[in-house]
Amino acid sequence: MDSKQDFGCTECWQQDATAVTSAFCALKIDTYLIDESHYIVTIRHCLKCSQKFLSLMTEIVDYVDGDDPQYRTFMPITTDESEKLIQLGDIITNKHLASIGIGRRSLHWDYPKGAMVHIYWGTGVS
Repeated sequence: MDSKQDFGCTECWQQDATAVTSAFCALKIDTYLIDESHYIVTIRHCLKCSQKFLSLMTEIVDYVDGDDPQYRTFMPITTDESEKLIQLGDIITNKHLASIGIGRRSLHWDYPKGAMVHIYWGTGVS
């Protein structure tokens, strides 16, 4: 069902994955759901169309060379989903996050150690 729903605009949720990564930087952060040094989860919105997005960033610290792998997931969410996540507050878990947007298109950035960035479309947040 979610895969057929329209999200975003031509500024924030295009067909080209690389263009979406560029648009990501222009989004305004509404709230930090989780703000740890190596795991950050935010809700952001597009300044043009107000579309909300769930953003997850995980960094795996390897303590060697300072080239720590990073992984990001970026997915549009509904206003209701945003409100439910915010209401969870400090009790939010990875299970709550994984339950959002199952089957919905999401953008993934993989920055593996010592390798090129891989940007690709997936579904959901996991």
